[in-house]
Amino acid sequence: MVSTEAISDADETLQFELRTNVARLSDAQRTEVLGHPGFGQHFTDHMARVSWTADQGWYDARVEPYGPLPLDPSAAVLHYAQEIFEGLKAYRWDDGSVRCFRPEVNAERFARSAERMALPVLPERVFLDALSALVAADEPWVPSGGENSLYLRPFMFASEAFLGVRAARTVDFLVIASPAGPYFPSGVKPVSIWLARQLTRAGRGGMGAAKTGGNYASSLLAQGEAADHGCQQVVFLDEAEGRWVEELGGMNVFFVHADGTLVTPALTGTILEGVTRRSVL
Repeated sequence: MVSTEAISDADETLQFELRTNVARLSDAQRTEVLGHPGFGQHFTDHMARVSWTADQGWYDARVEPYGPLPLDPSAAVLHYAQEIFEGLKAYRWDDGSVRCFRPEVNAERFARSAERMALPVLPERVFLDALSALVAADEPWVPSGGENSLYLRPFMFASEAFLGVRAARTVDFLVIASPAGPYFPSGVKPVSIWLARQLTRAGRGGMGAAKTGGNYASSLLAQGEAADHGCQQVVFLDEAEGRWVEELGGMNVFFVHADGTLVTPALTGTILEGVTRRSVL
């Protein structure tokens, strides 16, 4: 039976039901994918999902077959970009166990992003249980050796079919997973960085501190400008004065001075705080 019990503020747990994918890849097919996973090109057999409505709260937690999402053409996310996401990895250790690095920090940031984007806050316990449930279902997909990992992408979007400009009353939360090789296939080497002087990533009071797709969309033109000048990354300056370094297109930035001092831009509301940034500090 599918549980449709709603989650309230007083009860922050949901039982994830496994709905097995009968069309999952064979062991041989999966082994072939794990041999050359790339990044974001292949996806596991299942996805975790939880539904939310303003009347019911969070309900119907399940792990179901990975597949397309039916979406009404008037879904709020398509018109008003009300969505957020996260990114983290599951690693297989030498003893065969699978672990994530500080997933509770991703859960905290996910909650902050939800508040900024007028989305319901998913309880931390449900966020973490969704990760665990999906990894447990697709554990054979977690690669081993070197820098290989299983990339986890939690995301939430406004699925309500409604064109009015207000916070959506129907929302979906999902987690999908993708086996990933090293982020830098050629190894960790210096990259050239283009300084964007005309385009900014975020402004005061905007969405810069939320992990939402709009922030990445706003960086693409500058990223293309960087590529045109032979650079692999772009760094943005502050919107107010155009003279203070804020962050790169896809990551926070640190400077190491000659005397060993470590410096990174302060979080003023325009920068997305990275889990790596917090961990380094």
